[in-house]
Amino acid sequence: MTSLKLASSEYDAIADDSLKDEDNAAWLIHLAPDIQQAWIQRLYWLRWIDRLAEQDLLRRSSEFDTFYHTWQHFLNTRQVATEYPQWPILRYLAQMAQAEQAQSGFSLQAWNRYIQAMRDYHQPDLTINTLPDYEQMLERIAGSFFQCFPFISNQHRQAICYFGLVDQFYNNLRDLREDALQGVCYFPEEVLANYGVRRSEILSMTCFDNPHYQRMMQFWVEDYLPTIRHRTVSLTLAQDLHPSWQMLRDWCIHRYSRVERVLRSSHYNFQQFPEHYWAEVRRDLANQSVPTAAKNIESAYRLSEVSRFLKLSPSAIRAMQAGLQILEHWPLQETALRFFSLKQLPAPLRKVSGSAN
Repeated sequence: MTSLKLASSEYDAIADDSLKDEDNAAWLIHLAPDIQQAWIQRLYWLRWIDRLAEQDLLRRSSEFDTFYHTWQHFLNTRQVATEYPQWPILRYLAQMAQAEQAQSGFSLQAWNRYIQAMRDYHQPDLTINTLPDYEQMLERIAGSFFQCFPFISNQHRQAICYFGLVDQFYNNLRDLREDALQGVCYFPEEVLANYGVRRSEILSMTCFDNPHYQRMMQFWVEDYLPTIRHRTVSLTLAQDLHPSWQMLRDWCIHRYSRVERVLRSSHYNFQQFPEHYWAEVRRDLANQSVPTAAKNIESAYRLSEVSRFLKLSPSAIRAMQAGLQILEHWPLQETALRFFSLKQLPAPLRKVSGSAN
C-alpha cells in the first residue's frame, strides 16, 4: 500500500483510484513497520466496506445488505456466523476487539455507525436537503470512519470525528466531477435553490454558464467551509497525539491546501480541476514531496500549512497552542476546548436565504 502502482495514466480519478489511494496513504511510508501494519489493516477493511456498498449501488445488487445483516448478528452476539465465510472482516474485528478491550480505545459502535452510514447514503438518486443534513452525512460517514482508526485517545475522540467530517468535505470538493459523472450531487437542495443553481446543471456540468454558480461556490468554500474547519482547532494544534496521528493530520492538511488552491485557480470549474489537480499530485509523489509527513518536520513549514488551513496568522497559532496546553489541565477541559474553538470562528456565516438575489 505504501508503493502503490498507478492503475491508469489518465488524470481522471474515476478510472484511477490507485492514484487517489497513493496520495491518501503517502504518509504511511514514514511509520515503523508494526505501526504501519496496524494502519494498513484498518484502512484496508474500512475501504473494503466502502467498495462493497459502492458495488451494490452500481450493480443494483444486494451483497452489502447480506453483509449488513451478518454484521448485525455479529454485533449482537459477538459470534461470526459460520455460514458466511466470505466475510473475513468479521473475524478481523472480533480479534481486534478482543485485543484492544483492555485499552478502552476501541469501539465496535464506531464501526457500526460507519456501516450504518454506508447503508443509508449509498442510495440511487440520493438528495441532501439542508445544511444540517449535509453535516450529519459527513459526520456519520467520515467522522465514524476516522474514529475507527487505531491509536486514538479518548481525549481526542470527538475532535477526530470533526477532522473526519472536514476530510470528507474536501474529498467531496476534489471529486465534484467524478460524482457528477456518476449522477451524484451532494450540494444541499436549499443551497442550490437559494443561489439559483439547479441540480441538473451540476450533474450535466453546465453550471459554469450560470452566473450564480460562482457566488454559490464562494459561499461554499469561503463562508461555509471555515465554520466546519474550525471545529478541528483542538486536534489541529494538539501536540500530544500519537506520532502516527501527527503524520496523518499534517499530510491531510497538506492535501486540503492543495485542493483549495487548485480549485480556486480553476475558478471553481470542477470539469477542469482534475487535470490540474492530479498532475500536481503526481508531481508531489514523484518528487517524494511529503514534507508534512517526514520524520523531522520543520516547524516553520508546518506552521505555515496550519496557518493557511485555519486562516489564522502564525502568531495567533502559537498563542492558541499555548492556550490549549493550559486548557488541557482544566477540570472542564472538554467544555473549555469547545469554547476556545468557537471563539476562533470567522465572521458569522452569511445567510443562505435570498443569496441569489
